[in-house]
Amino acid sequence: MDEETKVKLRRYRKNIELNGKAMLLVGCWTVLKYFMIICFGDKTIMDLMRVTEEELEEYGAFLTVTFFLIMGIIVLMYVYLGRRAIRYASGKSKRLFFLVFAALFFILTVLGLPGYFIEIKEDLTQIDTILAALFVDITTCFALGDMIYAAIQIKRLSKGTVLSEV
Repeated sequence: MDEETKVKLRRYRKNIELNGKAMLLVGCWTVLKYFMIICFGDKTIMDLMRVTEEELEEYGAFLTVTFFLIMGIIVLMYVYLGRRAIRYASGKSKRLFFLVFAALFFILTVLGLPGYFIEIKEDLTQIDTILAALFVDITTCFALGDMIYAAIQIKRLSKGTVLSEV
């Protein structure tokens, strides 16, 4: 393997490692964002789940537990994605299943971006918070896209070589 290919492989592996660490932080940010919205914003869990007061009275505990369960699953998926990406980048794993989660999060994040613009139209008083969340989600899209691209490039460049040699 020539030196240029080795340099590219190291760069792509480093990108995956850094993006994996970023996904760990995004998982923390996701939980923190919803807790800040609930604690400091004008929205309640009921508003976030879009339920009526009657539904909340009838299914309140179930809906609250479901909301926090979904939040926990999302965080665990980000942790899984980040840790597997870091393991792959270090050459300890050759499995690329983590890219399924990366693609899923990429698609969901891109689909959620227009919601920020709708929120800005509806409520200009929270524009600073909305813009901060928008920029974090755009950055997350770039990190996920870069992770997927780098993994594809590593696979393409390393055909027939052992990644731990690089």
